[in-house]
Amino acid sequence: MKKLPLLLVAAFALFFFSSCTKDATTVAPVSKHRASIMFVNGCSGAATVNPYFSGKAVTGVSSVNLFSNSGYVYVDLDTLYPATPIAFNRSGGTLASTSYVCHDDVHYSAFAGGTTTAPTISFVEDIFSGGSGSNAHLRFVNLTGDVNNVTFKVENDIIFSAIDPAQVTAFTEVSAGEKTFTVYDPDHFDASQRIYALRKLEAGKFYTVIYTGLLDGAGSNYLQLTQITNL
Repeated sequence: MKKLPLLLVAAFALFFFSSCTKDATTVAPVSKHRASIMFVNGCSGAATVNPYFSGKAVTGVSSVNLFSNSGYVYVDLDTLYPATPIAFNRSGGTLASTSYVCHDDVHYSAFAGGTTTAPTISFVEDIFSGGSGSNAHLRFVNLTGDVNNVTFKVENDIIFSAIDPAQVTAFTEVSAGEKTFTVYDPDHFDASQRIYALRKLEAGKFYTVIYTGLLDGAGSNYLQLTQITNL
């Protein structure tokens, strides 16, 4: 009869241990938190750059070409660091870097601009909301190396003004359709130095127009506009 309590204790211990072991092996892993980031190269003189996020090369978007507007995509990356280092590297080391607190399920854009001797990096949250579905949404980024106080017009309307290098505007609504963009510095550009581009804007879509190059640039370094479709 004295063996019965001992047997009960042993059975209870075995049951408890087995239950704990089962719980430990069936707990679902914590899901990784993610942010979506687009890496854009507008740095004059840097034909290609390699994006880095939290010290690691970003898989799938290495060698981001200058002006490759058709190749820009959002990449999902972990947001496990409170202030994540973000960089554009090229042969010879880091071109430009910054750090930013990225949040879950949020879109961001990283822009390399300026020149290889005076590079810039801009990192912003992309907010795709508001407005009418019958209009397009447009923002402007000045990635030039030496053009200050830029004015950006759609048709005859000034949409953005006084935009300096490395500055990124918020998205704003414009009517859809084929539009003529005009970009210039009102204090220093005459009519022959203004940049014009004809672009099609679709209703409901979000676009980024990047302004790149140098005042006296040649080849890929001349002043030009590139339109990117974000969403």
